[in-house]
Amino acid sequence: MKSFTDLAKWYFGRRALPYWGVLVIDCLIVLGSNFFVYLLEHPLLYTANRFWLLMLTLTCYLVPYLVGFRLMRTYSGVLRYSSFVDLMRIGIANFIGIVLIWIARHLLNADNYLVPIAVNDLIFGWLLATVLMFGLRIIVKYIFDSVRMDRSTRRVFIYGTKAGGIALAKSLRVDPDSRFALRGFVSDSADMPGHMMQGVKVYRNDENLIE
Repeated sequence: MKSFTDLAKWYFGRRALPYWGVLVIDCLIVLGSNFFVYLLEHPLLYTANRFWLLMLTLTCYLVPYLVGFRLMRTYSGVLRYSSFVDLMRIGIANFIGIVLIWIARHLLNADNYLVPIAVNDLIFGWLLATVLMFGLRIIVKYIFDSVRMDRSTRRVFIYGTKAGGIALAKSLRVDPDSRFALRGFVSDSADMPGHMMQGVKVYRNDENLIE
C-alpha cells in the first residue's frame, strides 16, 4: 500500500504532471469530444473516408480553444488542486473558444476548404469537452486526496466558517508539502452545521464532535 501511495504522489506531482501535461490532456479531450460527436451524427464509413481532413479541421478548431486556455490560464494549476474557481475558468475558456470558432467560420468561410461541421455538433462537442474536463479534475483531486491519507497525515478541523477559515482551508489544500488533511469545519452558528464547504462538512461545536 505504501508503494502505491508513493507512486500516486509522484504521478500527480508537479514534476510528473507539469503545466504542459495538463494542457496536452485538455487538448486531447477537446479533439476527442468533437470527433465523438461528429461520429455520432455521421455514418462510420463516411467519417473514415474523410478522417484525415476531419482531424485537420478539428485541429484548426482547437486553436481558438488554446486562446481561451491561455487567457484563463487553465493549465496553471496542477489537477489535484482544482477548486470551484478552476472549474469556472475552464467553462469560461471553452466558451471563449467556441465563440472564436463561430467568428472565424464566418470571416474565413472555413467550410469551403475544411470539413463542414454543424453548429449543433460544435456546441455539443464544446459541452462534452467541458464536462469531461470538469470531471477529470474532480476525479484526480479525489484520488490524490485519498492516497494522501497515510499515517503521517494529520486530519484536522478548522474552527470558523468565515473568510479566515476559508483562507486557511485553501492554503492547506494548495500546499504540496502539507501534512494536514482537512476533514471539516466547526461552527458556533446555528444555521451552518450540516452544510458543505470546500468539499467537507460543517459540524456543530459541541461534545458530539469528539465522537
